[in-house]
Amino acid sequence: MAVASVGFSSPMASSTNQAKKAPAYVVTDLTDKVIKVMRQCLFNDNNRYTGIWNPHNLKKFYPSMPVEHYTGYANPDFFKKTPESYEFVLRDGKLPSDAINDFFQNLAVLDCGSVIQLVYFKAVLEFIGSKKFDFLFLNLPEKFKITKLLNDPKASIASITKFIQIDENLKVGIVGDRPIRAGSSVHFGGVRNYHLKHPRGLNSGVNVICIGKNKDGDQLYLALDFEKEMTEKEIYDALLKDYNKERTFEDMECIKAANNVIFDRNKNSKLKDNYTHSGSIADLLESKTLVGYIPYTCIELDYDFLLELRMAGSTEEIEALLNKKISSIKDSI
Repeated sequence: MAVASVGFSSPMASSTNQAKKAPAYVVTDLTDKVIKVMRQCLFNDNNRYTGIWNPHNLKKFYPSMPVEHYTGYANPDFFKKTPESYEFVLRDGKLPSDAINDFFQNLAVLDCGSVIQLVYFKAVLEFIGSKKFDFLFLNLPEKFKITKLLNDPKASIASITKFIQIDENLKVGIVGDRPIRAGSSVHFGGVRNYHLKHPRGLNSGVNVICIGKNKDGDQLYLALDFEKEMTEKEIYDALLKDYNKERTFEDMECIKAANNVIFDRNKNSKLKDNYTHSGSIADLLESKTLVGYIPYTCIELDYDFLLELRMAGSTEEIEALLNKKISSIKDSI
């Protein structure tokens, strides 16, 4: 790894090479930053030229929205969009910190996975500062990028996060009480085979951030375009409601272009018998009609690594931390 020689000032003196366990106040600080940034992402003043949107909501306020925005948009001054949906690679000569901050100043079209990556990047930027943030992401093996996949070990997000449950006996808890804490991210799956009915839809499932619990003890979550904090059951209700809607104009245009029998509700038994669903959430989860909580998608910020990074006072210390982190990522693949 080629590392430029740059000096760093450290808010905490680093006097040992031993790994440091992040104390509770560090976890709380980062968690508060994650939740604060997530709320920022949810606030749009209906200005079609700024803000973070999903394509369907932007289309309501911007009827002539370019069709390519359906697969994501980020400022081309900073990012090059890849052929993959909602994947953006930093342009040469640009700083990761400037690129992240630009999302909050100009227009961006993201999905629920890419916006959570943005939230984590922004929270970490505020925690370690722009100099260390840029140093970190300019010295990783691959270019800095934002994707829709939170569990991709080769993505930039893997350098600052960790899987919460990596053993084979994954704990799942119960609806409303999952084995995750505030600041963690998880994916809740919606109706199985959702895209057979809604090929242009975005609600086959949702990546969320846990923000704590309500007065009844149920965990609360936020995600892109949530109008309010939601419990797990409320999320399932919303996903089911979206599936049961008739196909949109965009769905029909996509189906027409595809010209594939799998979208024919009269010929595909998965659609013919399951064009709408009813019943209790508990029954739909039991029958696996609703995919539900997916434990291997649970991630959170790597608090220990980020504390060490913040404390590091030299390029040599940061390089050692990076090498250690990269090695642990490779071991997990």
